[in-house]
Amino acid sequence: MKKLLAFCAAAVLLVSCDLFKGDSKEKEDSGKKVKISDALSVYYTGEATKDEAQVLGEYIEENELTEAEKVQLSKEDDEYTVSLVYDEEKYNDNKEAYLFTFSNTSSLLSKNVFDGEPVRVVLADEKFEEVEEVVPMKKEKITAVSNVYYKGKITKDEARKLGEYLVSLKYFDEQNTKDVILTPGKGEYVIRFIVNRQKYKENKEAVDQTFQVYQHMISTYAFGGQKASVILTDTKFKDITEVKELTSKEKAEINNYLDKLQHPDLYTDSTTIYTDTTATYNNQDSTYQP
Repeated sequence: MKKLLAFCAAAVLLVSCDLFKGDSKEKEDSGKKVKISDALSVYYTGEATKDEAQVLGEYIEENELTEAEKVQLSKEDDEYTVSLVYDEEKYNDNKEAYLFTFSNTSSLLSKNVFDGEPVRVVLADEKFEEVEEVVPMKKEKITAVSNVYYKGKITKDEARKLGEYLVSLKYFDEQNTKDVILTPGKGEYVIRFIVNRQKYKENKEAVDQTFQVYQHMISTYAFGGQKASVILTDTKFKDITEVKELTSKEKAEINNYLDKLQHPDLYTDSTTIYTDTTATYNNQDSTYQP
């Protein structure tokens, strides 16, 4: 009996030791921890310092860059990697849209936290095992204050084509800062216009109508009939709404109206068939500033 008890005690001790060793290893793998608040902790490893982890955590929390409770910062061979614990359900539900949420994170962290040093951003699981690297967006400068950001299979020429068309619509100009994001969809272009969320709520109906027209015109005239979907997103890259497509009748009215503008000599009827919502939008430009 005593031998049995001794054996059991030894077995429990061994199991306990293994459990504690495993816990220590996990903590060691994750790195040292800096507690930013009750809602966020930053672990740091390699050449990363406690001060860098602190600044990173404060910036992430202040700008609501992630809903996760922990983040990891590592630095190897002068390269920073920020691992964000991902939401598996959102990732699986709509991978492209979820990745887009973090597509500007790399440049934001580089500029505001790491003095311009390149930053690699990855989505990771709870143990900080990498799930997917977030590919940063490229930028095509259109005017002094306006840019088309693009990623994926989108080319520089496509980004330039969109930007120049937005100049022709007077959406892009030399005074008002406005940026759009162009990404590939399934057989279509996806264009995100960055707007102020609160101001959108205050002018929802007018803004929706304006961007419905933009969506049709961009598809028809910028991309030669290739479908384009417009999404309104806020300054933190959180999508607000997907713009509905115009009816066939409404599209025909716009095309007729634009044709009259380009070839007035062919028309004797001077009645305006469709309200020029483009002009309406730009006359209220300050309302929609991001």
